[in-house]
Amino acid sequence: MKKLMTAAVVGLGCLLLLSSSCYAASARCVVVTRAKTKMVIECGKNVNGFQEGQKIKIKTDRGKK
Repeated sequence: MKKLMTAAVVGLGCLLLLSSSCYAASARCVVVTRAKTKMVIECGKNVNGFQEGQKIKIKTDRGKK
């Protein structure tokens, strides 16, 4: 019984540790300028989760067909 409880606590701890590192910020942004490999985007007030130099993933808006 002790082994089962210990395994459950360790498993829950690992789950909490991994889930907290998967947090991602998101915002609606507009491209202001672009040149070759650099782009400036305007995100308004929603920049709290983004750090300078941080890698981001960009998804384009898709129009309805």
